[in-house]
Amino acid sequence: MAEAREALNAYFEYYHCERRHQSLDIRTPYDVYWSTLPEQRAAA
Repeated sequence: MAEAREALNAYFEYYHCERRHQSLDIRTPYDVYWSTLPEQRAAA
């Protein structure tokens, strides 16, 4: 079970952070997600 969990985690990491998707204009899901969030301003 632990081996399967590690393999799935590695695949999900690759899929979301490294693999570029044609439908996302050759960007990763990670890049698309973080680029659409509004900028957070630091409290003064």
